[in-house]
Amino acid sequence: MVGAVAFVDVVFVIGPLLPQFITVALVAVSFGYAALNGYNDAGAIIVGMIAGRTLRPRQALLLAAVAEFIGPFLFGVSVAATIATGIVDPEAVDTSVVAAAVLGSVFWGFGASSLGMPNSASHGLVGGLVGAALAAHGLAAVQIAGVARVVLFLVIAPILGLVLGFIGTEALVYWLMQTRANPGVVRALQRCSVLSALAFAVGHGTNNAQKSMGLIALSLWLIGESATVTVPTWAILGSAAFLSLGVAVGGQQVVRTINARLYQLRTMHGLVAAACSAVVIFAATFGGLPISATQVASMAVAGAGAADRPSKVRWQVISDILATWVITIPGAAAVSGGIYLALRLLGM
Repeated sequence: MVGAVAFVDVVFVIGPLLPQFITVALVAVSFGYAALNGYNDAGAIIVGMIAGRTLRPRQALLLAAVAEFIGPFLFGVSVAATIATGIVDPEAVDTSVVAAAVLGSVFWGFGASSLGMPNSASHGLVGGLVGAALAAHGLAAVQIAGVARVVLFLVIAPILGLVLGFIGTEALVYWLMQTRANPGVVRALQRCSVLSALAFAVGHGTNNAQKSMGLIALSLWLIGESATVTVPTWAILGSAAFLSLGVAVGGQQVVRTINARLYQLRTMHGLVAAACSAVVIFAATFGGLPISATQVASMAVAGAGAADRPSKVRWQVISDILATWVITIPGAAAVSGGIYLALRLLGM
């Protein structure tokens, strides 16, 4: 009897605070997703600087982290709007769906990253949202047209990276032949490789941080903390900070996969790959589309290498990476759906 009374007292005290606890938990999970995203993509971001032998890996990571932090403040929140309202119907989901989607994509991404593969956090998040929504309310909760639009560009973007990497390298090689690549030109290429990598980092920051912003905006609206699905300033600041933190502390294993196994890069390859990746990611951001930076960067590297020496590109590694990308959406969807059902069994 005493235990029952104590339990009622606890519920009475904690009950009114439950929305705040839910808010804090969802925000924490979203920031954790941003940090994992940065950790996973760090190798792709700095590969251009490393290839140019201009900076050491740790210096490149820290410089990229600063650029990542700046990016989310520059180009609006159109990608966040797509994440919040363009994949699942906000009216048909609840906070458990958001929590399951983020947790599922994080677990899936952590597993892929631990294997050293350039995993797609964007694929994982899309799959997570779709899987959790399907488990909760079936197809009625999924924005079919929005998902198709996002997935289509997720497929097109790495192809663009491959093509632009090939064309860009061919053009640069032709220009170098005309200038005869004296030492001054080589030094200029090294400086440009850093600038192109920083442009890529800024683009990556603004696109990828918006994924966490969109999750937070949706969560705040679902629990009634905001009247509309909008991104508060503190969410932009926090998402940028955790994304840049992830970039600063991670990526060493993925660097080895992209740089040593995929193609032995030289300065011009890193310059072209980063510049082409930046072009694609800025185009996606302006269109309000989430993008996989690792996909685009990896394929731009492959395109740059193929323009130089196709036989030197590790095509088997690319096929392994592509296989990982193909299974990510259904895999993350299955994990998130399972997490949602587990949360329901626990009464959450």
